Amino acid sequence: MKERLLTLTFVLLIALGCTLGSTTAENGAAEQSRDERSTAANASAENSTAEPEATPIPATKQTAANAVCPDPSKPCQHKEKRFDDWELSFKMPAKLPPNKTVKSAPFFAVILKTYPMGEDCDGGEFIEAAEADRKREQTNQLNRKVFASYECPNMGAVNYDFEGRWTKDGESLLLGNFIALYAGTTRAEGEDALKFLKNEYPQAQLKQMTAMYELIVQ
Repeated sequence: MKERLLTLTFVLLIALGCTLGSTTAENGAAEQSRDERSTAANASAENSTAEPEATPIPATKQTAANAVCPDPSKPCQHKEKRFDDWELSFKMPAKLPPNKTVKSAPFFAVILKTYPMGEDCDGGEFIEAAEADRKREQTNQLNRKVFASYECPNMGAVNYDFEGRWTKDGESLLLGNFIALYAGTTRAEGEDALKFLKNEYPQAQLKQMTAMYELIVQ
């Protein structure tokens, strides 16, 4: 009888020890899991409070105060000068000095076609045939202004100065009536445009120009 009681007690002790061991192991695993979750949460919190990486700011092209406006859909505007459709507009001072020439920044243009001096200004301030040519070419050039110069009676016209327009003594005008395409601010851009247009305009020529305007006050 005593031996059976001892055996039963021993069995109960073993069972109790297994139960306690299992519980301890489970508690340890749960504690480890909580520690891991806490560590992950802390790491997440640290990441969430870190400063975000700065978004790169795109580079912007600086333009001169007297730069031309070559986009035909976005011409420059000025309260003292209404640019005609055939003129290449450019930025000018808010207040224009009277009877003083205002010049644009230099740019390159491809002269597409010239018209004889003394051509009839049948459009009043322009030559109708030349203006028709200019408008037709403008439909092919959506991003670059096609402009013209007309030696017609127009006191408020934009003029263009470039090498070869006048004789060496500056007395006679050699190239008075022409249509031209804005070709950029560098010679490389101009040469690319010239190469592209040579097939259609074999007599095309590249010129570095300056646009000029004078507010005439009498």
